[in-house]
Amino acid sequence: MAYTLVVAGAPLLNGPLVPNRGSTKCYALFSGNGPVSNLVVSSVIGDVGTNIGLTSGFDALLVTGANHAIADGSTAQCTTDLHIMYDSLNTLPADIELLYPAPFGQNLVLTPHTYLLNAATALIDSLYLNAMGNANAVLTTLNTSNFHSNIYFYKVMENDKVVQSGKLISNQ
Repeated sequence: MAYTLVVAGAPLLNGPLVPNRGSTKCYALFSGNGPVSNLVVSSVIGDVGTNIGLTSGFDALLVTGANHAIADGSTAQCTTDLHIMYDSLNTLPADIELLYPAPFGQNLVLTPHTYLLNAATALIDSLYLNAMGNANAVLTTLNTSNFHSNIYFYKVMENDKVVQSGKLISNQ
């Protein structure tokens, strides 16, 4: 794994400012335009829902939050807030372009920046997100084409400690 060298006294990498997430911050998994299904045993911290379609395959004992199996007032508000956040994120200028994003992962470590993935991208291996010790750090990827992931392992790191890990399920 490659890590970014941090020199004593160097400023922390913050990435862009945190966008207003509104009600989306309650959701761990959400779709504003289709079903959300789970094909493996998954633990989820946060709400699960969709505004169009159904949620399925989630064990209530493994979801810490609400499972919005059908559209309701919360999912409608989340869809609105998601569009606002999406529009805000699309105005961010990319400061790093990943030149060969197609084989995304391969133990890649991303730090707080706005990354441009300017081609169809598939998560094929472990991807590490390192906040560089900054609890307010933001890491954003801007995808200009399809993004696909299968059941691959991921880790979210803070101060070189894993704070979240799991498996990603298919997402096209």
